[in-house]
Amino acid sequence: MATANYWLSFMVATDRSATKGVESLRRQSIYAAVQVFDSGYWDETTSFILFEADDDIDVVGKAVVAGLDPDLDLLILRKVSSTSARYWGKVTQPTSLRGYVANIARLR
Repeated sequence: MATANYWLSFMVATDRSATKGVESLRRQSIYAAVQVFDSGYWDETTSFILFEADDDIDVVGKAVVAGLDPDLDLLILRKVSSTSARYWGKVTQPTSLRGYVANIARLR
């Protein structure tokens, strides 16, 4: 598979997760996963990262959410050069989200 550009936006809740730990550990798990794909990723804004990966969007998505809690945290992932997009976690307005990102699907 060719290298693709991705962006992700996320919200890590301040609540402690019984299974995944405190906010700082869950947040750091995202950066650690992205670092595996692209050590030169861009993250100058809060809770938004641009990076490259050779893997499929679902493989990338599963890696970046591995340390998060689906009952507390939220992540949106988009493959820049296509309409592929995934959401994961505590999305309370999926219909509204689909209004902006038409082809978004739940990451499974």
